[in-house]
Amino acid sequence: MNQDKLRFLHIAPRYFPSKGGVETHLAAINAILIANGHSISVVTTQQHPEESLREIHDGIEVIRLPIECQNNKWETWQWFWKNRTILQDKKVFVHDVAWQILPLLPQFYKRFCLVFHGWEGIFPVPYKNILQRRFFASMAAYTLHVGAFIEEFYGDQPTEVIYGGVEVPVINKNHSAKKAVADHIKFLFIGRLEKVNELELYLEFFQLLAKKRVNFSVTWIGDGSYRDTCKKFGEVTGMVYDVQNRLSNADFVCANSYLSILEAQAQAKVVLSLYSNPLKESYLKKFPGASAMLIASSADELNLKLTDLLSNKSHLLQLQTAAQKVAETFSWKKVASIYEKIANRF
Repeated sequence: MNQDKLRFLHIAPRYFPSKGGVETHLAAINAILIANGHSISVVTTQQHPEESLREIHDGIEVIRLPIECQNNKWETWQWFWKNRTILQDKKVFVHDVAWQILPLLPQFYKRFCLVFHGWEGIFPVPYKNILQRRFFASMAAYTLHVGAFIEEFYGDQPTEVIYGGVEVPVINKNHSAKKAVADHIKFLFIGRLEKVNELELYLEFFQLLAKKRVNFSVTWIGDGSYRDTCKKFGEVTGMVYDVQNRLSNADFVCANSYLSILEAQAQAKVVLSLYSNPLKESYLKKFPGASAMLIASSADELNLKLTDLLSNKSHLLQLQTAAQKVAETFSWKKVASIYEKIANRF
């Protein structure tokens, strides 16, 4: 690979100090790219008036559109047109928000990489959403899909498919995280407490366990409109971004996003995931670590799979081992190397 030092520019809806999946993804790869000697700029949108419009954070230039640009296409397009020189002579990666540079597409046609991180949360996927993605993908030189499901439901063929990364704790490499499940089962849920994360199905599952008099508790890492209902089964912590200690204490982890799944698998945890439509089914089952998870479309199906697993200790250990081995193949260094490989093609 060409080892020339490169100038990266990421355009993303949110970045530091915001927290979320895209922000975590960018922070992780940017740290590696900086360590490899590249220069990094991030163009994002100001989320709060007190945030600086321009600053250096961890060696990365962060440029923020004024807060009035939030969800305002005209203001955003004006800003990019006035500041279009920011994009020049850089390897431009646009994360989900290609519409922001629409006025610049004639200038940057086939000169940027478009990264699709997920979907809009509407199923069936509206045809206009599919057309928009295909249009912007056709304008880009390269595309990265976070998940193989995107090609199936949106139709554009990616340059590369990625899933994010994780660093496996050293203690887990000695297999100390693998253990039998005690009489009291400790579940950990990670994600927003909203319908989009299948909260209704998870609550139905836990209600079923309670009805069967299973001895269990749930720690909910997240917040949302289902908070009060979730409290019936255990503690609701709100958003917690360092979940390593809580993961290590859990028997099973409930999660529906790649980064949360990988964090759990890095700690040799079997992940339980529920889905309610074909897109979410594809999202989960096409994930390379799916075979080390319990994936189901209903509370009854998940209960049957869990009951079978708990009755077979050797199978449980096999899944824990397989989960950890999957996580070991997903380092952020590998993800960053894909960004470097694509940047060197520009």
